[in-house]
Amino acid sequence: MRKIISLLIVLLTSLSCRAEVPSLSITLTPEFSDTKLKGIQVTEVYSGLEGSAPVFSVSRTVGPLKNVANRITELTLTDSEGVIPLVEEETKPATLKVSDPVSWRSNRVINGTAILSFSVAVSQERNTGPTWELRADEKGISGAGITFLILADDDRLFNTTVNWDLAAFPWPSTQINSLPEGESFPLNRLLVTYFMAGDLTSLPESESPFNAASLQHFDAIGTGELLEWSSATYKKLSEFYDTPGLQPFTVLFRDNPLIMQSGTALPEALMVAAKKENSEEQLKQILMHEMVHVFLHGLADEAWFQEGLAIYYQDRAAYLLGMLSPQEYTSRMNETLLTYYSNVKKDMTMADATAAFWTDARARLQPYNRGAMYFFITDGRIREATGGSQSLDTVLNQFLAMFRAGEPVEEEDWINLLTSITGKYAMQDFDAMQNGMLLVPNNASQGQCFTLHKSSTPLFELGFDIGSLMQAPRIIHGLNLQSPAAIAGLEEGDVVLNTISLDAQQSTPHSPITLTVKRSGGDKVISFIPAGPLTTSYEWKFTGSNEDTSCF
Repeated sequence: MRKIISLLIVLLTSLSCRAEVPSLSITLTPEFSDTKLKGIQVTEVYSGLEGSAPVFSVSRTVGPLKNVANRITELTLTDSEGVIPLVEEETKPATLKVSDPVSWRSNRVINGTAILSFSVAVSQERNTGPTWELRADEKGISGAGITFLILADDDRLFNTTVNWDLAAFPWPSTQINSLPEGESFPLNRLLVTYFMAGDLTSLPESESPFNAASLQHFDAIGTGELLEWSSATYKKLSEFYDTPGLQPFTVLFRDNPLIMQSGTALPEALMVAAKKENSEEQLKQILMHEMVHVFLHGLADEAWFQEGLAIYYQDRAAYLLGMLSPQEYTSRMNETLLTYYSNVKKDMTMADATAAFWTDARARLQPYNRGAMYFFITDGRIREATGGSQSLDTVLNQFLAMFRAGEPVEEEDWINLLTSITGKYAMQDFDAMQNGMLLVPNNASQGQCFTLHKSSTPLFELGFDIGSLMQAPRIIHGLNLQSPAAIAGLEEGDVVLNTISLDAQQSTPHSPITLTVKRSGGDKVISFIPAGPLTTSYEWKFTGSNEDTSCF
């Protein structure tokens, strides 16, 4: 009888522990080889896993990043009874949203506190992708959780803390992350959290709930000045989009070893990876683009909506907030139009473009620039239908209000809202955007101070398979012998040693591309202009007056 009572007590105690809010404490310890950062030692201490045999998972690949799981070593799980063998298995996590998962299951139940530890090396990827991978800068390290964290597949809310052990840094160092403070949240939230530590330049705590820090220093603008501009712009955008209260947000900067600049927004945060040679204008534009993502909620899974609006409002919001002159705004709009009309793949369906996002840079631009073209057209339809009393700006705020009120904000709801204003054109314009039909705004777009004019532009054509520059090693194939690239001396089979920002290059098809190639006779530098035949395009002209307040 006593034995039965004892067993019941153990069982009830176990159930009680499982019923409590579980906790997770993560310690990140940078690892060095001499003075060079080589990775992070991760220690995860779980309470609340008692009595279960949990599965732990990590991403194998994330988009074009192919070696996430391969960088993990020394994986160990222990509890109060000692080391627990982990069995690798083909298990898709039930709740953990990792990409192309690698999973391990504990081969016995947990007794007491569970400690998972492992080392993860910094990324040596040579393919361009989202600014998530764990990378080392000269005096720091940063990355998003999805590219280095192994986590339990558990659907409960966890009280989670993250600490850095910075004792090994040979220079004064601090840390920052974009995890919400003082909350219990799903472990999936850690996957979409940025982590950064090192010799940081940071905003003072008085700027909270906006936080910003940088491992990078730029030639064109002081780091502190750029962080302060980020904070001021975030506050202006909060007012512009009628956001109730200033929400917590984190902006991070680091170096980009592959291309000139890139940026990626995550919940309540964004990271810009950029070379120090970027101009002040370039840095502020990409910051504005990523910040716009924060406010334009709704249709989160529709890239044409999210990215099209971000391209459209990275410039329009800056113009309406007085950050761009009418002439600067006109130039920015024309850059968007040029990128769209010069794209030889502009007629592919949006579904095909999405499928080819990471394999063809011409397809990748469709949600961005074709999406922006759709919003130029939509703006014109709204202005015409309402006699100028409404625009995309006002209707979009109606849509955002629906989202904040908890009303449906599916694709159908967006079209229904437009249909109530523009009638048949709502569905007609949407279908044209989705199916790759040629998109041309009208003069009602952008109001009375801007007019649209027909022009021409060369198509962006490399003269070889674009995939040659989108994978490592970069080997030229599919070379057109009559192309400018071949005439300049490029040869089939050349190994390209440098990286090219194809997204940025497509915005300026008149600008030369310079490739450093390796071949049997030695390295060779080849420059050419990726211009194909002329195609019809359009451009805006500012026809108003700088003194006319209705133009702003």
